[in-house]
Amino acid sequence: MKKIFLLSLLIIISTTILSAQAKKGGKKDEITKSKTAAKSFVGKLKKMPWSKSVQSYCAQGSEYYVLLASDDLELVIQNNSKTDLSTFENQQVKITGKLETKTITADPMEQRPISPSLDGKDDGTYKCTVLAMSKIEKIK
Repeated sequence: MKKIFLLSLLIIISTTILSAQAKKGGKKDEITKSKTAAKSFVGKLKKMPWSKSVQSYCAQGSEYYVLLASDDLELVIQNNSKTDLSTFENQQVKITGKLETKTITADPMEQRPISPSLDGKDDGTYKCTVLAMSKIEKIK
């Protein structure tokens, strides 16, 4: 009986400590907004599935869209216009918006991307560039 009590007490203390650490070092997003004028980007809009990639983590959703630009550039789309992007899927589009840099600090208790570095070091901070979309149109 004493062992069960001690084991229960140990579990409660461990859970409390882990919960406090998670609140202390929780996920923080910092977005550096572009101060330049909006630009137009042309390419094919593609829906991407969730994965353990930095790109997927940057999108911060289960499924997300990227613009495959003509110069092999893939830009994660941050839809600020509330437009239904599924109507533009797999089509050539022109997107107007600004490039923004996101810095995401991972919560130690949540999943995070597979480390992109060869040395395997991961400090839990990820930087990525997103295209903050204000307008989209099909190219005919």
